[in-house]
Amino acid sequence: MSKRTIGFLTGRDEEERADPTYKGRKARADQSSSSSKRAKGASSAPSDAFDLGEEYVCPLTLEFPIDPVMLADGQCYERSAIEEHIRRNGTAEGMVKSPVTRLEISAQLIPALLVRNTLARLIEKGVIKGERADAWKAATQKIEDERKHHQRVKALAEKGNVRAMEDMGAAYELGDWGLAKDAAKAHAWFLRAGRMGNAGSLTRAAICHLNGTGVERDSFAGMCMAHEAAAMGSEHACTLIAMGHASGRWGKKKDEAEAVYWYRRALNARVKDTPEECRERAKAYLAAHGSEARAVDVMLAAFNDSDED
Repeated sequence: MSKRTIGFLTGRDEEERADPTYKGRKARADQSSSSSKRAKGASSAPSDAFDLGEEYVCPLTLEFPIDPVMLADGQCYERSAIEEHIRRNGTAEGMVKSPVTRLEISAQLIPALLVRNTLARLIEKGVIKGERADAWKAATQKIEDERKHHQRVKALAEKGNVRAMEDMGAAYELGDWGLAKDAAKAHAWFLRAGRMGNAGSLTRAAICHLNGTGVERDSFAGMCMAHEAAAMGSEHACTLIAMGHASGRWGKKKDEAEAVYWYRRALNARVKDTPEECRERAKAYLAAHGSEARAVDVMLAAFNDSDED
């Protein structure tokens, strides 16, 4: 039998209702009961509540992956981070120690398209929030902006814009705008821009031949392009020719006087496209070969006077 029924039969219920403090005591009792139920419900929840976002965090970057890939350990990684790990720790047999399990596994990477798409939906719908989600949004937006920029520059380059051609070559050379590094495409764009009058681009195409990046190594072709670019005013082309004579590289005969001549040409070149360290090297070489440098100065002065006449 309930307390309320007992109170009704004994008359206590009516007596309590007649008490002026009844309503206040009743409200406090109800509030206490509600608080007790809430506390009970809260205590029944697990103390280590599952965080959905943690399942997608890359163990190497501790961020949500922009380009997720999977290894044989079943873990999802940011592509650039795990590729660097493999580069540093991988074996010639195509194996690598898992960053998580420390067991040796195949270094083959598998694109995790489902993870990428699921993570994107969860973040966009606000299911996953916080600093990591904000960083992921900013990074993906940057990639999208770079992709659009690449498309605009590519369109200009294909229409014959020489500066855009040079920018395309640099993007493929460095892996900018979300593009994969591609030395062959970089060389093709540099050569195309160079043939349309861009001295710096022709010099960079020459370097591709000298180093064998993107094309077969060919010192003769590289030096021919360097001489063309030097005639167009490229500082770095003159520097390359000087370096060849100074050390006897790239098919050039070692000749200090020729090296001085071309280093001097480099310092006076119209198109300033050489790295500062090469410029300092030129100055140091000229300082160390003072007599040859003075002779070259006399020769260049005479050459300039004859041009003016």
